[in-house]
Amino acid sequence: MRGVGPKTAEKMFKRISEDKSALSSDDKLFKKAKDAERLSRVFKEAYNEEKTPFDIIKMFNVYYEPIFREKYDDFHKRVNDLGSLEKIASRYEKMEDFLTDMALEPPEESAVKKNNDNTDKSKLVLSTIHSAKGLEWHTVFIIHVSEGCVPSYQSIGNDDSIEEERRLLYVAMTRAKENLYMLKPMMDFSPRNYMVNKGGPSFTEISRFLKEGDILKKYINYETGIF
Repeated sequence: MRGVGPKTAEKMFKRISEDKSALSSDDKLFKKAKDAERLSRVFKEAYNEEKTPFDIIKMFNVYYEPIFREKYDDFHKRVNDLGSLEKIASRYEKMEDFLTDMALEPPEESAVKKNNDNTDKSKLVLSTIHSAKGLEWHTVFIIHVSEGCVPSYQSIGNDDSIEEERRLLYVAMTRAKENLYMLKPMMDFSPRNYMVNKGGPSFTEISRFLKEGDILKKYINYETGIF
């Protein structure tokens, strides 16, 4: 924003993290910013513990939009990125969880990049489940739907972790618009398997989530082995 460079921004964030009361528009750092009074008010409101990540992102976007339109000539293309950020934030209850996921797996493509992409549209997209949240594809392949992977061997023995793994598989499955393929290798050659089983490769076992009820009987074709 006008009047605030990288160094001033860094000082502002440091000041806020050390002392939340240091958010007055009279502060010499905030005075450098355009519309300092409104900016300080936005920061104060953002520190309200009752606000969700969506509330906070929406609030900052309202403040940022005029700056955004002034900064970019192609703002009409980029505005979808702000909407996408709000949509992602709406899936979280805690800002800490939202920021953690964004730091570990940030969105890889902006609307501008997608619009300028003239490559073959039938490309293969590789994605983690976390990065796929909110997205959909015509056909989805979920690989390694087996015990030790889905659910992860690290979650076994913890009911809450198992339920989280179940939720993640549901997220992955619902990314498919038309076709969904769930794959399980016959053998596990992963380094993790060597560490867990203290030996060579072993036969895999289908995920416990697909054994519940009559899921396999309803959907698997035993002649072709296709699920």
